[in-house]
Amino acid sequence: MTIDKQRLPLSRRRPLHCVAAAALGKKAKSRSIGAFLSGLAVRRHTLAVAAIQASISAPDCLDVAAARAQNLATMLSLLDKVQGCGGHKDICLFPVLALPGDALSVLLQAARRYNCTLVYGSEGAARNGERLRLTTTVPPNGDVRIDHASMAGVTTLKLRTRNGVYRVVACAADANYPGQTGLTTAIHSPDGRAIVATHSRGEQAIAAVLHVADGAI
Repeated sequence: MTIDKQRLPLSRRRPLHCVAAAALGKKAKSRSIGAFLSGLAVRRHTLAVAAIQASISAPDCLDVAAARAQNLATMLSLLDKVQGCGGHKDICLFPVLALPGDALSVLLQAARRYNCTLVYGSEGAARNGERLRLTTTVPPNGDVRIDHASMAGVTTLKLRTRNGVYRVVACAADANYPGQTGLTTAIHSPDGRAIVATHSRGEQAIAAVLHVADGAI
């Protein structure tokens, strides 16, 4: 299923209660989950979530700056395609990718342009030499949040509802994840089944529409 022909299967009708997304911006902020949710466009009957499988340029090549710039260009191009096909997406989840230093301001402009929240993963080295895995959330209100990621190489997002947790996974296109057989870009319901998933390793997007109760947020 390509980006241009993505479908939007419906999940079970579950009221959205809160989103477990991340915390830390340029400065660590202690804010209530309600304050974070004010940045999400979810005050409606449905919440459309897209998991985007993108081709990633590795930053360990000779031209690191060019690889990072290419990743940002790819991310913006796929966002344009996803938002232009199959209706508006409230949340767009991207895989782990290396971006240039000015990427955050560019992505915030894109989030505001489409009135959506962008989520992506990144990896780096901590001061003690350990590998640092992070998930960055960019809502249109500018309340950027960064949290430690739970998995290496892939970006995951948990949407907590009154009836369980939806889990969204975004993998890189053509990537191999040792020790994680069967890992794929997918959106899972609280009972663990895949509402929608892709088994192709090509660049594409999948999306699901979750039903939201009035006043749940």
